[in-house]
Amino acid sequence: MDDVRVRQLVAAYLDGKLALRDLHSEIVTISWNEDAPARARQLADTVALRLDEFTSGTCSAEELGDALRPVIAEYAVALGNARGTRQLTGSSLSVVTSAASLMRPTLVDTRFEVVAS
Repeated sequence: MDDVRVRQLVAAYLDGKLALRDLHSEIVTISWNEDAPARARQLADTVALRLDEFTSGTCSAEELGDALRPVIAEYAVALGNARGTRQLTGSSLSVVTSAASLMRPTLVDTRFEVVAS
């Protein structure tokens, strides 16, 4: 289980394919799962906080949707070479490749930052 699963659940909720109670149940399960990757638990905690704000009446359904949309728009990417691997994160990702350079994609988003090496 990884953070992609959290994003899939949020996307399903935002698309109306998953009920709020089912989203909450799945998110709490991931959040409390000590075997889940830290990134997945952290993202699940963020979603759980937003869901708690909504269920307590602190925000509207529209505000909940606005708060959850960035969850599905953020990516983490690991790139590696002979010198090591770096994990990058950012709000969007564009990979530019050509037939001659399929093994050497170019990231086109300067908003990415190194979060782990």
